[in-house]
Amino acid sequence: MIRYWHNGEIQLTDIPSADTTLLEYLRDVKRLKGTKEGCAAGDCGACTVVLISSQKDGKLVYEAVNSCLLPVAELNGKGLVTIEDLATKESLHPLQEAFISQHASQCGFCTPGFVMSAFALKHHNAEPTHHEIDLALGGNLCRCTGYGPIVKAVEQSECKGDQYDQQAAEIAKALNEIAQSEATAPSFLQPRNLESLFGYWRNHPNARIIAGGTDLMLEVTQQLKTLPVLISTLRVEELQTLSLDSEVLTIGAGVSLTRLYDFAKEAELHALVYLLERFAAYQIRNRATVGGSIANASPIGDLAPILLAFNAEVDIVSAKERRSLPLEQFFKGYRATDLQANEIIQGFKVPLNRFKRIFFEKVSKRMDDDISAVAIAMAVTINNRAIESLSVGLGGVAATPYKLTTTTQQLCGKDVDALSAKQIEELLSKEISPMSDLRATAAYRLTTAANLIHAMLCNAAEEV
Repeated sequence: MIRYWHNGEIQLTDIPSADTTLLEYLRDVKRLKGTKEGCAAGDCGACTVVLISSQKDGKLVYEAVNSCLLPVAELNGKGLVTIEDLATKESLHPLQEAFISQHASQCGFCTPGFVMSAFALKHHNAEPTHHEIDLALGGNLCRCTGYGPIVKAVEQSECKGDQYDQQAAEIAKALNEIAQSEATAPSFLQPRNLESLFGYWRNHPNARIIAGGTDLMLEVTQQLKTLPVLISTLRVEELQTLSLDSEVLTIGAGVSLTRLYDFAKEAELHALVYLLERFAAYQIRNRATVGGSIANASPIGDLAPILLAFNAEVDIVSAKERRSLPLEQFFKGYRATDLQANEIIQGFKVPLNRFKRIFFEKVSKRMDDDISAVAIAMAVTINNRAIESLSVGLGGVAATPYKLTTTTQQLCGKDVDALSAKQIEELLSKEISPMSDLRATAAYRLTTAANLIHAMLCNAAEEV
């Protein structure tokens, strides 16, 4: 049984199973067909809906999510807005009117997802820049209209004072009423602290741990697996820490990528901001967590390289003990980590004060919402054009995210002006053996990595 707010009322409903997606629930149970299934992988955005949550100060937060990857039980304690909810009996929503006036729809299959992404954006920022609109729509694909009319529709629409603004107090009151509710379905468990989490895990030893679900739920939607019992980490208080103290950034494993992005912008961590803008799309970043991204141990995960470059430590916890280790020791092989039975990641400690310049770059076939062929993060200090200290993390080139050692050691002390990309490539070739796949050949990855490292060093030298 879960409780959530939808269309002016608190809903109370049973969930069919732990791994039932919100998209399935909307279309098959509620018979709300406006939300579409395009890819069932979080790539196309046709399934986008909006979740509403209430902060401690009473402010409402609107987040676009992929309903195809969201377990319906995660609606518990939230508000829900679907495309059917936007129009009133009297008129269409301003966004819908703008899409019509700008001819921003042809076949219409993708339109509900675009409208919902724009709806979340406009309730977060009433006057977004063109760049912010592009970011918000980066997780929505259109194959016929073209994006120009869609962007114009979002720019033109005036959403201040819509029915959701008018009902803000009532929505906040309803969400506060259900905020502390816990899903009572025996197959989907929502602990609020580590003690409860490990207690549930002890009672359900075969349960899968789920955070944002943006990767795990692909087992359901793409591989057609069944996940009978899930334990969610998203409400565990100890996993939500996010602070910057004495130049050490502490990140809880349950912190979403969107929350980290907002924090990085405020703290002026520009390389991290740029990375997160290139990381998947808003719908994914609103759900995906830092801990989930690292525990997944994907070689193409974009977050690992910058944490490796920062010399991050990972904090691991079980019911009985805690331990920490350098992040480069955490990855043991393709999607294999140092996590032992009944252990989870609690968080990360990221020292920021050792280096003067931080860089990140990603090479992929398209700018938005794509997988890296090469991702490189660099932390470097240069004095008088000589490399004083250097740390480099790589993604997308091997079976695991990788932190360079011998290459960076040999580059330290060198004058940037005396280095060439070819020299760096020779050093790299002795340390790494890039993979070849559909995205790039090993030779391409090696040359590209060397060129990026050389360019970053030259930029750092110019900026000193």
